[in-house]
Amino acid sequence: MTDTWTWATVTQASPLRIKVDGDTSALDATTGDLVGLLAVDDRVRVHLHSDGIIVTGIQGGAGGGTLPAPQRSAYSTVVIGITSASFAALPSGGPADIVLTGVPQRMLVLVSIYGWLQVTAAGTNLRAQVVASGATSDTPDWNRRLQTGSYAASYRSVNLTYYVEVEVGATTFQIQAYRDGSGTANYNYGGFEITPVRWL
Repeated sequence: MTDTWTWATVTQASPLRIKVDGDTSALDATTGDLVGLLAVDDRVRVHLHSDGIIVTGIQGGAGGGTLPAPQRSAYSTVVIGITSASFAALPSGGPADIVLTGVPQRMLVLVSIYGWLQVTAAGTNLRAQVVASGATSDTPDWNRRLQTGSYAASYRSVNLTYYVEVEVGATTFQIQAYRDGSGTANYNYGGFEITPVRWL
């Protein structure tokens, strides 16, 4: 293989496969990746050489300039009683919303949510999540929610991280929670962080 730098398109994320511009099909060889978090249809810069194929950059990766700094909503030391029967903003005393403003192009962010969840009776569930609204609309599925309870009273520390693609403009991130059942449910020492990862 000739030592060459060129552009390609991601055709498969795992294992990573790419199709070099001008080719009719994806390369058979597994591709090395120095970028990370690639998705199908991403445009990438690749180095083709005798020992293999390496993705060294992504189109648009530097287009937005310097990434915004990570933001943290200081964790709350207040015992927050949750009584809502559906997902809603936390009562007074909960962690403040985080607002990303002036985002110039699509961006991948890492969301981290943590806290102590407490229910005092069997059959009561407590769930918490971070919802994005505004330029970006994202409601977590079941795999991206903190939860405890149901079978017995419980009190446990929980944390969760996942990625969200943020759109151009302003996006607000907010912790929401709800209780399902009749027992007491508390969300204690809760907080969350938003860490920009890369431009898309």
